[in-house]
Amino acid sequence: MGNMPQTDTTSRENGIEIPSKPKRVRRICLKCEQAFLAKGRFNRICPLCRRTNREINSDCLEIEVHCQEWIDQWA
Repeated sequence: MGNMPQTDTTSRENGIEIPSKPKRVRRICLKCEQAFLAKGRFNRICPLCRRTNREINSDCLEIEVHCQEWIDQWA
């Protein structure tokens, strides 16, 4: 395959070579712009920002549930 870069392979599946998973990669977080070690090439949010996002999402869900209870009470 012409210009394909050489990669280490760890296994073969149905005659197809499966590339090994990349090691941790240094990335810059898209939210806080701090450097962190990503688990893969698609990981772009650092663990601290990821945790903050989860906390914000859970707080929003809790508020939504309370608002719906209030609406149901007065409907």
